[in-house]
Amino acid sequence: MPPAATGAFSNHISPGIMLVAGTEFRRRNGTRFWTKFWRKSSSARNFEDVMAGAGLPVAPEKLEGQAISAVDPLEGDTQRIFHTEWGIGFEVTQIAWEDDLMKNKGSALRAASTGIPNSLIERQEIEGHRPFNAEGFDGTFTVLPDASTLFATSHSPVAGGEAAAQANRPSPDVALSLSAYRLRLINFRLQTDDRGNRIPDEFTPARLITTEQNRHVAMEIVKPGTRPDQENPAFPNVTQNATTVEITPYITVATHWFIQARQHFMLWLWRRQPAFDSFDDRRRRVATFVGFQRFSIFPHHWRGMDGTTGA
Repeated sequence: MPPAATGAFSNHISPGIMLVAGTEFRRRNGTRFWTKFWRKSSSARNFEDVMAGAGLPVAPEKLEGQAISAVDPLEGDTQRIFHTEWGIGFEVTQIAWEDDLMKNKGSALRAASTGIPNSLIERQEIEGHRPFNAEGFDGTFTVLPDASTLFATSHSPVAGGEAAAQANRPSPDVALSLSAYRLRLINFRLQTDDRGNRIPDEFTPARLITTEQNRHVAMEIVKPGTRPDQENPAFPNVTQNATTVEITPYITVATHWFIQARQHFMLWLWRRQPAFDSFDDRRRRVATFVGFQRFSIFPHHWRGMDGTTGA
């Protein structure tokens, strides 16, 4: 696109305008919703591979005089992660910049040059919430060990594993309620690893993630005091503080809700942290401002996550 010039911003050089409204709505005060849900790491390569695996099963009986059974661990399939680069820029002529009378009154020109970080952060939020929207359920994100979709009613174990198929999505999907929440907590506690070993303490539920529309239901579910579905104080809320509640506006389907364990496999890989540059075309007297970043998101295993569309 051509640089911003006075012709396109004639009101910015008009002395009749008192201020510009609407240019500062996207200011950030340190809030990053996505950082609560992803394990952040870095990458120094064009791509990264992850692999499924499993340890040993339950120990079998050893009969007197016979050798102890030798069992091999299991090596499963691999998946490859590629990084995506994102960037945005803005150009402005020297004349438009110099003649801008709105520079301390909400100038769109100034907001464009200083708003590049916000644009990059907005992209991070959108990408970081993709698994919590339709893409977590439609097969966009396939996970180890069996290439099933992230939230599914059946996940098979790694090839050779003794465990039965397991679910991290209720069937049918169910709206957020106290009873539905408790059933999902139970689901975490009854999971086994791919060899059939119980793992009740490995994936302790940590946070209930949902939408603004579900905020009050979610807060009631974990609040101290009486059960939210009972008026009689003789019924205490035994799930009080069982998890935290994380409300995010970037989940765009009102009914979606999720439980995430302390340990999970939601991996965010930075190939390049957000970077910024500015430079001039001295012959044209045009200034350019740019920002760019490169990262990948990869929920590489279903374990530690539980979710439903809510309907």
